[in-house]
Amino acid sequence: MNNYPRKMLEEFCEVDETKVREMFRELFDENQNVVFRINQFRRNADELLKLWGKGKQHYQTLNAITTYLWLRYPDKYYIYKYSCARKMVRELMPSMVLKKGSGAEEVGEVFKLYDKVAEVLQKDADIRKMLDGVLTEDCYPDKELKIAVIDLAYFVGRFYHPESVLLPEPGTKVQTWIYSPGEGARKWDECVANDKMYLGWDDMGDFDPYETREDMRLRMKELYGEEKDYRNDSLATWEFTNEMNIGDVVFAKKGRGCIIGRGIVTGDYEYDKNRAEYRHVRSIKWNKVGEWTLQEPLAMKTLTNLTAYTDYVRKLNELVESDMEPKAAGNYWWLCANPKIWSMTDGWSEKNRTTHSITQLEINGVSSNIS
Repeated sequence: MNNYPRKMLEEFCEVDETKVREMFRELFDENQNVVFRINQFRRNADELLKLWGKGKQHYQTLNAITTYLWLRYPDKYYIYKYSCARKMVRELMPSMVLKKGSGAEEVGEVFKLYDKVAEVLQKDADIRKMLDGVLTEDCYPDKELKIAVIDLAYFVGRFYHPESVLLPEPGTKVQTWIYSPGEGARKWDECVANDKMYLGWDDMGDFDPYETREDMRLRMKELYGEEKDYRNDSLATWEFTNEMNIGDVVFAKKGRGCIIGRGIVTGDYEYDKNRAEYRHVRSIKWNKVGEWTLQEPLAMKTLTNLTAYTDYVRKLNELVESDMEPKAAGNYWWLCANPKIWSMTDGWSEKNRTTHSITQLEINGVSSNIS
């Protein structure tokens, strides 16, 4: 969804088929360093995009280019997916810093790690026996277990959640964020029930393939119109996906004057295509839920990093940790009544009580039983 590497290559063939063919010849030339080849492929795609002149992205991401390499040399290369690689690095080599957008050099380092994993798998007779028991004649035999490494990385990236993952990554500074759970906080009950954070911009598809914030911003302009700049919107989607870390603190807000919860991030970014809306998800443990009114108005943005504002962060924590009970959410009711029978100005009295009565009236959060 919203990711078109193959379609763009077909468009580029209409512009210069010879150049596209040469791009792949260079990419598959094993006499050159793989990092150089990936960077060269991207530079050529940039040139073709200018010649094509009909869009702002060519979608030749690291994920797409490594897929081409893997398809050509399945016993040597791997499919690189940042979110999966990040978790593999965190579990196996925590001293290694993997930052999205670093380029092909990052892929080269991850491939070295994957090679070590492949060496371990190749020595495991049980894994080989298991694969031989399920791979049929029409399957690739995966003699070097490179594809098994890709599968393992995907499993770690999507399904492996050890207790240690609830702690911040080594050397990572805990950040503080303020977040709006939908317009008017309409997704808040669902957030609390599921211990999740949800973000919109569903038309963007999975955020993971976007390699830079600028890629996100340009895609927003294509989807939602050129009249807006989308700097704040793209910042929110980029930070939610790539800058927010496990262990970070998040305050949930409603409107510009009310804190409704505080939680600790417990999971990386996930894209849930099965949700009807708000498909961008992070797991979080909401440890404070209520309503706390603020004197100063909050930022209007969906997601804001407050880490640098230490005094303000301290005040927010003091507010939700105070002995003062959080204000309960009040219910407001619209009462239609015959003015000859009911009187709101005179107060409730015996003369108001008739057969035309209701069991309970609740106004501004105050309940009164009326018979």
